[in-house]
Amino acid sequence: MNVKGLAIKSSIDLIHDKFGNEGVKRVLNELTEEEKGYFEFGICKSIWYPYSLFIHITRIIIDLYGNGDDEYASELGAFTAEHDRSTIMSFFYKLGTPKVILRLGLWAFKRYYDESEIVLTDTTIGNLVFEMKSFSEMDELHLKRVRGYLQRGTELAGGKNARSRYEVTKKDGKKVVVFTTTWE
Repeated sequence: MNVKGLAIKSSIDLIHDKFGNEGVKRVLNELTEEEKGYFEFGICKSIWYPYSLFIHITRIIIDLYGNGDDEYASELGAFTAEHDRSTIMSFFYKLGTPKVILRLGLWAFKRYYDESEIVLTDTTIGNLVFEMKSFSEMDELHLKRVRGYLQRGTELAGGKNARSRYEVTKKDGKKVVVFTTTWE
């Protein structure tokens, strides 16, 4: 499975913003030689990279800057939502509601991963539920990042008391992750 460089770049951008060039060097020094090769000319936002690289970078950041607490992955997801607000998405954040922003985010999410299926199952007022399936790999750190993104994205779009959670379940013998985001 592969992930777009944008997901990896946002992780490096977070470290740069919080810890500067030295912080980024610390993360890159922890990569394998093969993984370091991807950074030789910089990460291109639109190119596919191995999902395992994305997860390994997340793990390194958690170990170096999140005191080994896996919940720090949610902060990485929240930062990505903040970062997206400074892109073309800023227009939608100004005009949209939490539901509009979350639906746009889900549309974009499907383009971040070469193996993904996102199915909206509930879009009532103050509530959005979707299923993430058809992933050959699903790592808990990734799920925590998505949760952080959803919660912060909802807040940035004006949702009050935003909460996001997920549950890993099985449907038709296949693993499915159900994300639920609520707000007032």
